[in-house]
Amino acid sequence: MKNGTVKIEIFEALDSIYKKYKKDFNITYESWADAAWGDKSKQSRISELRRKARLRREGYEDAIGRAFSFQKCTALLNGLMKIIGRDLMSKELIKLLDKAKSSKERMLLLVMAMDEPDEAHSEMYLKRVVLKEHDK
Repeated sequence: MKNGTVKIEIFEALDSIYKKYKKDFNITYESWADAAWGDKSKQSRISELRRKARLRREGYEDAIGRAFSFQKCTALLNGLMKIIGRDLMSKELIKLLDKAKSSKERMLLLVMAMDEPDEAHSEMYLKRVVLKEHDK
């Protein structure tokens, strides 16, 4: 993550979960956008991210569109969790760990898969590692 942006591969991971469950849960980009932002018309953000991911795979590094921000990532993650459920979403994110291309990708997937009760404890641990904070 740099300047609040998240690698487009994380969007691709979320999109792969969307594609896997779209028939089972009758999900459309409109319903995902509605669950994510409370506005179906924002489905164009998802389409733009898919286009950006495709162009990146084709070798056009950040050629188009806005960045995949942390806020978009969080909204899309929460939207899918609302639709398919937190437990199923966590299991799917964990399955994607083997496909992650970098340690940062794996760490983001793990953080995204985390259960709510574990969030506070994990945040404390991450602060100790990253910020070198100790008990005060």
